[in-house]
Formats: sequence, C-alpha cells, structure tokens
Amino acid sequence: MLYLDYSANTPVDEEVLQCFCEAERRYPGNANAHHQAGAAAKAAINEATRSIARCLGAPPAGIIYTSGASEANNLAVKGLAALGRLRWSIRPSAAVWRPCKSRGTRWSC
Repeated sequence: MLYLDYSANTPVDEEVLQCFCEAERRYPGNANAHHQAGAAAKAAINEATRSIARCLGAPPAGIIYTSGASEANNLAVKGLAALGRLRWSIRPSAAVWRPCKSRGTRWSC
C-alpha cells in the first residue's frame, strides 16, 4: 500500500521507537514533579535538550518542545512576526491553513 496521508501521523523509524520505549521504561516519572522519579525524568530531558542544542549549534534555552505541528507552526510564525521578519501581503486563509494556525497569524505579538 502506498500511504500518502501523513498529516496526523508518520511511521516511526525503528531506532527512534526503541529509544523512546527505553526512555519510557527508564524514566516513568513526571518531569515536573518534585519526587525522585520526576527529578530523574527532568534530568534526562535536560540532557536530551543539551544534545539537540549542540547538534543544531543553538543554546539549550532555544529548544522548545511542542505538542504537535500546529502548535510549532504557530510558534514559528508568531516568533518571526515578533522579530519583524514576517510581512504578510496576503493573509493565509482558513481554507489553506488549519484554523488554529490561521487564528495565530491574527494575534498580536
């Protein structure tokens, strides 16, 4: 089967899936909790963030985790607008973008 609808989900590389499953088993705590399991999870996330930042040549504070593409795209658009690097000559319509992204372009930055 040739599957072309990757809007909501994309197949995961086996190595990535194995790494994810290992982290889920090793760090079951809520990283925002104030107990030992939470502290261990937070430390693992912080190390992953530093590793990603090194690979990208960015500061760790510049790495932002989002819940999905809509949130990430909205954040990027608003960030570019706040820097004055984004000028809309024509606003994207809801027919082109999902409503959450379209609404994000109307928010003041």
